[in-house]
Amino acid sequence: MEADKAWETSWVRRGFIAVATYVFALVWMLIIKNDQPFLTAFIPTVGYVLSTISLTSIKRRWMRGR
Repeated sequence: MEADKAWETSWVRRGFIAVATYVFALVWMLIIKNDQPFLTAFIPTVGYVLSTISLTSIKRRWMRGR
């Protein structure tokens, strides 16, 4: 159970999801013939990474208040 919790918060998991998000978005951008597929596919990846970073700090603040 503890290893499962560690996996949920690990940078390896976050990195894998970020890379997978970029690859899938890039493939989609190439399929729809976007003008700048490499840059455009980067946008959802950055959004994911920023959300995981901000959610960690929000969670800590929330847990302190409990």
